Amino acid sequence: MPARAVLKARKKKVSFARLAPAVRNRIIGMKMAGAVRGDMRDKCRKTDGTKPSLRAVDVVLANFEEDPEWDGRDSSAGGRPRLLTSKEEKSIKRILERDVGKFVVTARYVKKKLKAVRKVKDRVVVETFARLGYSYGDRRRKAAIADKYKPDRLVYCDWLQKQPQADLNRFSYTDGTTWFLPADDAQQTDKQRAALGRKVWKLADGSDSLEDKNVGPSVYAKAQGNPVKIWGLWGDGHLEYMLLPEVENEKGKMRSANMNGDRYEAMVKKHFANWKKKMFPRAGGAKIPLVKDFEKFLRQARNLKAEENAGFKTVTQHTKCSPDLNAIENAWDLLQDRLLLTAPVKREPRCDFVKRLRRTVHWMNANARVQGRRLCRNQKKRAAEVKKLKGARCSY
Repeated sequence: MPARAVLKARKKKVSFARLAPAVRNRIIGMKMAGAVRGDMRDKCRKTDGTKPSLRAVDVVLANFEEDPEWDGRDSSAGGRPRLLTSKEEKSIKRILERDVGKFVVTARYVKKKLKAVRKVKDRVVVETFARLGYSYGDRRRKAAIADKYKPDRLVYCDWLQKQPQADLNRFSYTDGTTWFLPADDAQQTDKQRAALGRKVWKLADGSDSLEDKNVGPSVYAKAQGNPVKIWGLWGDGHLEYMLLPEVENEKGKMRSANMNGDRYEAMVKKHFANWKKKMFPRAGGAKIPLVKDFEKFLRQARNLKAEENAGFKTVTQHTKCSPDLNAIENAWDLLQDRLLLTAPVKREPRCDFVKRLRRTVHWMNANARVQGRRLCRNQKKRAAEVKKLKGARCSY
């Protein structure tokens, strides 16, 4: 007798999907049209495409019979009541808005401030943080603005928003920056790692996290080695700069000189008029507004006069501690990133770096002009962001 094949009944996959309100209304309409329950089930589908059970059809019809005004929507679920009342959650939100940035706000801290919350576990308070829209993340990588400077910043932002955009398009910006050349091979390795960025593709389980290829650069990689200092002018997305000379320090070593009143006056008299023609060729004899920081030599009478003779006029409304409102800082960021990307594998001397710096600035003026012009002209956008943050530093 041949062996019979034993066929195991396949278990039906249980579907926990629900009927959409429109499908429930369709079932009610089919009932009113005289259809039977089997036809209703065969012609209707749940949200995942499966057929509803006859029991689900009966529930829909029972709900409609109990309430003829029912529109097919889900009833609000009951569930377990919350351990904290809405009033207590509002008190927690007030503490977050008031004390974050001044104290280390934790669940214990909140329970110390609110006696009514001490009855629940710390986990409940943390979950309330998330429900209120807060998450525990990294702080912004920017320096904070002292409170005493915020009112002046808000006044300056109000002034910016009232200016015609055509006038803002002619703003120019001046400031300096420093690039540090690696002093040895170890620092060169750090520079190369910094050029790779903060993130890297690695195994998801983290088993290769300690491998050398996944180790980041030293925290001092940006500011170590021999400095090369430059001072520049940025306008309409076009960058021009002057390399500060090398001088001998007290130890007899050659180091890049700092900008001072004499060097700034000489730079303005020699370069600013020509730089103005490159940046604003149609400006003619009009004075170009110049935004700058508050180093003392920048405000000397002789330097202000030299700027006016070269066709520039200082924006006196610009306030202290406002690097986010001086757009040349963004130009320096673009330049630093590009210099990192084009850094050679071997350590380069100062003369070779100076050549690469010149090529990089030329590349920026040719290929990043649109982006630079946008950064030079978005004063109102920056001002709106500063005002929204009540005078704090914006994202630029």
